[in-house]
Amino acid sequence: MGPRNLVETSHSPTYVLINSFGTNANLFTAQFNDDKLTTIANLIAIEPLGHGRTECRQTVWTYWDSAYMNLEAMKVLGIQEAFVLGTSQGGFIAARMALIAPEKVKGIILLGTALDAESNRLIAQGSWDGKSIADGMLARWEKHALDGDDFSPPTEYCRRIVESGYGSDASEQLIEFWTKEIRSSYKGEHGRQKLIMMAINLKERDGILARLPYITTPVLWMQGTLDPVFTICTAENEISLFKGSTSARLVIVPGGHHFLSASHPDRVNPQMIQFAQEYSKGHVSKV
Repeated sequence: MGPRNLVETSHSPTYVLINSFGTNANLFTAQFNDDKLTTIANLIAIEPLGHGRTECRQTVWTYWDSAYMNLEAMKVLGIQEAFVLGTSQGGFIAARMALIAPEKVKGIILLGTALDAESNRLIAQGSWDGKSIADGMLARWEKHALDGDDFSPPTEYCRRIVESGYGSDASEQLIEFWTKEIRSSYKGEHGRQKLIMMAINLKERDGILARLPYITTPVLWMQGTLDPVFTICTAENEISLFKGSTSARLVIVPGGHHFLSASHPDRVNPQMIQFAQEYSKGHVSKV
């Protein structure tokens, strides 16, 4: 769970924030630092399995497991209902939470994501070749099998994570910050094993397109025009599948990158405020 506190009010809606591949709760610094947003909503960042400070006894897990874990965390914290915002793989998890527990998920905001499996269909829509990229990661981590406690993700890998999320013009300061964070989360043999399972999950995740009509909560999808991972074409195709949702809306962000919550909080945060105010009428979040 991210090192962030809930706003001290029981009368505000709650947002559960789920970070992208290889990052942690710091991806949402711009949300926690936004007084306008934190005045109207409680915010909590839950890092998925294999990310940040989240640990479990199991060495094998899926995005469904992270979804169930988040719902259990909500229960432990006394959060009866919440909006869920997910970036990239966080979107995979947010949608799964809405399928599992529609009575607990008031609405979902999806940022730069796709809900298909890593497929030829995604590639044809201009999205990345996730399977090949994951295979490359697995081959890389296998070469480090004998590193033991000396293992540390190489600088090249850390830089690639940052540039894929913030753009190729990401500042050296930003790259330095995330390199430190990534190396801290994935050091040693335990860290290498987490990276392996993350790559397997990315490569072999199940698509949920046929399940999207069963999501009944409101959906807001925000997609950047400069996202190198998933495309507007994918977003347009998949948002149309939320036929059971009370509302399903796509917002295109010109110049937006993959990590929209971090690269364009000026566009994301106002949408979060509007979304919560629109769909939490008469709602009290017990925290």
